[in-house]
Amino acid sequence: MRRSIASILIATTLISPTGVFAQTTDGLPQQVIPNFYDLPEDSEYFLPVTYLHERGLVAGYEDGTFHAEEPVNRAEALAMVLRATDHEILHEITRKKAEAEAALRAAEKAKLEAEAAEREDQTQAHEAEKFESETSTEATPSQREPVAEPTLADNTGTEAEPVTPVTEPAAFADISEEDWFYDIVTGAKRYGVVSGTGEGTNFEPEKEVILVGALRMLFKSSGEELPLPEEINLRYPLPDLDKTQWYAPDLMLSAARGMLLRTTGGELVIKPDETLSRGEMAALIYRYIKTEEGGMFGYASWYGDGLAHTSVPQGEEYVDNYRTAANRTLPFGTILRVTNSLNGKQVDVVVNDRGPFIPGRILDLSRSAFAEIASPGAGVARIEFEIIDPVE
Repeated sequence: MRRSIASILIATTLISPTGVFAQTTDGLPQQVIPNFYDLPEDSEYFLPVTYLHERGLVAGYEDGTFHAEEPVNRAEALAMVLRATDHEILHEITRKKAEAEAALRAAEKAKLEAEAAEREDQTQAHEAEKFESETSTEATPSQREPVAEPTLADNTGTEAEPVTPVTEPAAFADISEEDWFYDIVTGAKRYGVVSGTGEGTNFEPEKEVILVGALRMLFKSSGEELPLPEEINLRYPLPDLDKTQWYAPDLMLSAARGMLLRTTGGELVIKPDETLSRGEMAALIYRYIKTEEGGMFGYASWYGDGLAHTSVPQGEEYVDNYRTAANRTLPFGTILRVTNSLNGKQVDVVVNDRGPFIPGRILDLSRSAFAEIASPGAGVARIEFEIIDPVE
């Protein structure tokens, strides 16, 4: 049975009916659950999932869980990406649904009006026959011409025609109109967000998404211009990356933006074909959104309070309270808000020194500032920062 467009589950939501990212039919996210019971505050996914959840980009199961460790398939990942980038595909689907619903309402109204007109014709015919029977003195009932009963043929053109929605041909051989993701996959193919697997004939929607596949969807959906590998200034060494691979620009750009944080010995650990969990996919999208807003992700260590004596054009109160930071490029006096990516604790600092010069680290904090967000005994913390007061 072909589906009606009016019954499409609008793909401004982010996953299949059984999954984690709730679907709605009115373009609005489902009611937000304040906290997920299986996502404690010390989870590395707590901050990104909470951020996306508060913005209606992800939702949980009905029992209040998130299942961050469960895998994400390609269809679910695509839906997440389209929603996060507010892609035109979703607006097209919303408009198509509204138009189809309006057409159905118009057809139903026409049908009701036709039925009412038919009943009125039948009533008038009956009254006319009754009147003629009561007033005629010249002809017997058997001599009078019979009054024809109205039929559907008499109402040609008034019967409501069924609305046949127009749907795009399947973009891939392995998806059908009955699939919840049909419209988003078809639209994504048309916009060049996805191109299929192998020879491009299949999409493999149920296959677990891999890192490079998710990155390519994300950059294509956002309209990001992928630079040539030699044009990318890396903050991490990538000794094992084959720059001739199709995914090299995606990995290098995401690494340069701080979207990939798994490091060993100061080197970024990248497995292009590793599958992503729900938590990892949410974290990847979160970092993309935040870096688009100017945020930076990486690691921070600490140094002794008061070691830097550089004068700053603003932020002396931070210096006086040992809330300082070292960064390799930001102007002295830049005020930063630093967040521990694992526990969400924050501290505001002023840049008054240069460093760090260890691969993978983006800030050094004064000991007092570091202690606001993590135990100094840890030595290093995974952090993100944003500029809250630049130097004019």
